[in-house]
Amino acid sequence: MSLNLIAYGLAHILKPGDEIILSEAEHASNVLPWFGIAKNTGAIIKYAPLDPNKGIVTPENLLKVINSKTKIVALAEVTNVLGGSNDSKTLAKIASKLCKQYPKLKGCCYMHRPEDIEKVLRKFPIGDVWGIGRHSKMLASFHIRTAYEFTQMPQEWVHRQMSIVGLRTWKELQGVSCIGFEQMPPEKQQIATTRTFAHNITDLNELHECVAQYASACAVKLRQQQSLCSQLQLFIRTNPHRDDLPQQYESRLVKLPHPTDSTLELAAQAAQLLREIYRPGFEYKRAGVILSDISPRKGMQQELFGNGNREKHDKLMNVLDKLNDTYGKHKVVVAAEGFEPFKMKRDHLSPNYTTDWQSLLKVKCK
Repeated sequence: MSLNLIAYGLAHILKPGDEIILSEAEHASNVLPWFGIAKNTGAIIKYAPLDPNKGIVTPENLLKVINSKTKIVALAEVTNVLGGSNDSKTLAKIASKLCKQYPKLKGCCYMHRPEDIEKVLRKFPIGDVWGIGRHSKMLASFHIRTAYEFTQMPQEWVHRQMSIVGLRTWKELQGVSCIGFEQMPPEKQQIATTRTFAHNITDLNELHECVAQYASACAVKLRQQQSLCSQLQLFIRTNPHRDDLPQQYESRLVKLPHPTDSTLELAAQAAQLLREIYRPGFEYKRAGVILSDISPRKGMQQELFGNGNREKHDKLMNVLDKLNDTYGKHKVVVAAEGFEPFKMKRDHLSPNYTTDWQSLLKVKCK
């Protein structure tokens, strides 16, 4: 879904004859969206050849297919087709930092030749290297001031002084990729559900149903990561693109009496805020519920005089989640949500190439 959004978001920059570069080892998720865009815009798909020994796209092979018509290059950092992995994340971070420091680079720093990498590392302060952090003072005491000087230290010394974490950074600076993507995403510090309505809404009751559904969706996400929130924010707004209509944007933030993940409590708080900021006579087009001040459920300190309904809420939410997991979403809901799931405006929904037979690409051969 994310690649579909990216692909269709970039479609406007393409015209007939423009080229999209992929590799010969891309997963279908990074192929089908671009084929769809190419079909709609008249762009051409080209492939960067793989290095036969490494199983990845080398910088030299990529340069062979890039030309003035190239508009998009879409390559995976790691290919699950052949198992190849491209250059290290630490070097990528350094290149990104250089792009921000030197406008002449025009947002593109291509470090691929060993001599180019060495030239950059000789001038790059060791304290600015991603992953060094608190070790910078210790390294300075050994007269190590640049990333290059760090790479010249013996491997055993780096491991002894900085443990396995520092050793990984040392290897990454030498082009050996060993810091991958996070296996588990970090817990969210803010949870939001915001939607644009399919049509303008003026009725408070209809708006209340939408807001209750958003609060419920946020509560489910909160429970899934075993967390509680202490703040809730609600906003509603009219359509900013309709200059012929009265405009309004209102937002309220409330500190909850106690940390909670209960759909009942969050929906009630959202409803209260809605009543405070709703104004008759406006046609609302968008609303959203945002939870913040999030903390782990485990280890949460209990209130001195307790909350008599806490255990009841926990049991009820547990049953609610199990029923909806078993029989499908929105089978059991808070009455304030209504009984019709919210329908988004989806005029530009990406085709379901891999999950819907009707959306399969059709190729006509003449």
